[in-house]
Amino acid sequence: MSSTLVKTEEFEVDNQNVEVRFFERRTSTGARRYSADIRIGPGDHIILDGDSVVTLETKAWRFVPATLLSRMLARASAA
Repeated sequence: MSSTLVKTEEFEVDNQNVEVRFFERRTSTGARRYSADIRIGPGDHIILDGDSVVTLETKAWRFVPATLLSRMLARASAA
């Protein structure tokens, strides 16, 4: 199945820019599903799925800061 780019946003969290791309795809039954590709860094991205772009935007606003903090803590504990 192919996806169509619907929207691109950039979040700024703690002076770090994170690109989020929203896609729409049709299921085999014809329903619409959406996904958000969150690009945290080179080779590091997360995909969220949802029923609407608005739902995914809300999830992304909550998820991105928590993810960046967890990545920062993981790097600090590895050092």
